[in-house]
Amino acid sequence: MIYKINDHIFRIGNDKLINHLQNNIYLLNFDEEKILFGCGSIKEFDSIKKSISEISEIKDLDYIVLRDTSNCSAINKFEDNGFKGKIITHWRTGESIKLFNLKSEFYFINQNKNNLNLKNGEQLKFLPIPYTPHPENFICVYNDFLFSGNIFSCFNKEFSIYSNKNSIKYIKSYLEYFISSEDLLENIYFKLKDLQIQMILPTYGGIIKENINLYLEILKDLKCGKLNFHKNIDNKNDIFLNTINEIIELYIKSYGLSFLNIFKSTEIKIKDNKIIKTKTSSKKLLNLFLEIIYHNYGVRHLIIAEDIVKERLVEMEIPEIFNSYIYKNEKEIEDLKEEKRKLEDELNKIHKRSLINPLTKLYNGKYFLNYLNTEIAKMEKNNEKGYIIFIDTDNLSKINFDYGNDAGDETLKIISYILRDLKRPQDHIFKLKGALFAYYISDQEISKEKAYEIADEIRNTISLSERFIEHITVSVAVVETDEIKDNRLISDEMVDEIYNLAMIRLKIAKNTGMNMVYSDAMLKKFVDTKGKILIVDTDEMHKKTLKELLENLGYLVFTCSDGETSLKLIKENFPDLVITSIMLPKIDGFRVREEMIKYSSLKEIMYIIIDYEKSYENVKRAYALDISYFFKKPYSTGELLEIIKNKIRS
Repeated sequence: MIYKINDHIFRIGNDKLINHLQNNIYLLNFDEEKILFGCGSIKEFDSIKKSISEISEIKDLDYIVLRDTSNCSAINKFEDNGFKGKIITHWRTGESIKLFNLKSEFYFINQNKNNLNLKNGEQLKFLPIPYTPHPENFICVYNDFLFSGNIFSCFNKEFSIYSNKNSIKYIKSYLEYFISSEDLLENIYFKLKDLQIQMILPTYGGIIKENINLYLEILKDLKCGKLNFHKNIDNKNDIFLNTINEIIELYIKSYGLSFLNIFKSTEIKIKDNKIIKTKTSSKKLLNLFLEIIYHNYGVRHLIIAEDIVKERLVEMEIPEIFNSYIYKNEKEIEDLKEEKRKLEDELNKIHKRSLINPLTKLYNGKYFLNYLNTEIAKMEKNNEKGYIIFIDTDNLSKINFDYGNDAGDETLKIISYILRDLKRPQDHIFKLKGALFAYYISDQEISKEKAYEIADEIRNTISLSERFIEHITVSVAVVETDEIKDNRLISDEMVDEIYNLAMIRLKIAKNTGMNMVYSDAMLKKFVDTKGKILIVDTDEMHKKTLKELLENLGYLVFTCSDGETSLKLIKENFPDLVITSIMLPKIDGFRVREEMIKYSSLKEIMYIIIDYEKSYENVKRAYALDISYFFKKPYSTGELLEIIKNKIRS
């Protein structure tokens, strides 16, 4: 959900509370520059991405401001979705964020005079506020707007875009818990009091746009932080009472005011969410308080209180209940349950990772086969059918050869982004082996014509895209699930048949021109061509004669005169056979073969040398490169043609 704060500031993200926290991500949006304050958790990323897309795109963000590492687990997702900008932070936070294996550059505020000059002539001012609650924390001022981070944040009971009458109370509660000393807050107050702040935008809770001075006054003398817990305590009894009150406060935040109902009709008397001192000693009250919690909620709730009690009653006798055999035994059981839950979560994550292609973040071929098995079994039972569109990248080998494997990986990522953009909500995308993708159409009402329209839209969108390092095309095949009808086949055998049919159709689409969606009309053209052959030679007469002989036999023949061009034609056309001489301009025949065997898609192509120089050294080198045949000119044309016919036929 997106809220417009003013012409340039937007609050984005979801409208749900997580652990009573309303997480605010802000976008400072200008035509020339776009700055995101915070990036949120992985769970929130999809809603944040959706909100950003209503204004701009992740790839257009120039900066992301990260104050600390406590709420930035989604930063890797931003990079995966195209973020190329800089991360604004303090160098100490940067050292921790680097552990996320980020590619982004950093803009360290402490190395840039705590300022960022914007392209529109305005300026962001960063004010360091150390140890609130992190050593390297800072706030940011833009004109009369304060991006305050944890300062003026609060716990919420319900979502509210702007602060309300209860906000001051909630902010005090938040600061008391998270800020270690009131001296730190007082220092911030003096930094802010002379600024003409018109609006405060905190990380958590409602945005403050009224009574700004009233909120600033909170910082002057608020007693806060665990370091202050023992201040002004005159005797040990107060420690027990304060411990009870801190537990009450924490439980109310976690479970609401209904938690207090368990103390009705007991010796524990509570008013205004604080325990009332009675004649019973404070130590006994604490023991009774904990026993009531245990009997009503069990060991799980008591474990939460135990941490507070042990921290507060340092070097003092802790309540008896924590030493009881029953409590220790049940706590151990709870610990084992929690450990089991963590292990199950980790196993689920590992299992999910095994089904995800790490490059594109799409489900992989293993998941695709399992999914299709289930779908086919369901469709067989309900007498339904579906369509699978197979998409194979035509010139990925060329990209890898010319620019390196990183460029090839980026190409596959961009194709996955395009497929996601085109995907209808009910459909599914998979990344199969190599350069192959699958697009599964779930809609049972769809026609065959519509399936082919979707296939053509995919092909055309990729072909017209300018996002690639160079022009990319794909060959596409559509398979209808009920094309494979054989009652003798079980579902996984049908999946294999569907996959094999798709591979045949993709091969035909590639061999009849590439950048095409397979159609039945291509089949005759493919069958009429016995195979594709490339002839590379500087001898024009030999090249012309051999080309005519092979074309008369029904082969599709390409020719060229240098090794560099031959490599380009090989990568673009995937011939069944290459016939070449050794001595070629630019790259010789042996070098061409050396380059081919670097790629699994090219190394199996049959390779024949025809040359005047058939020396022992040349033959030895040919065998080392797994070259099929070596003919010395002049040679027997009939023998060559018989070898070609037999090998290509097989």
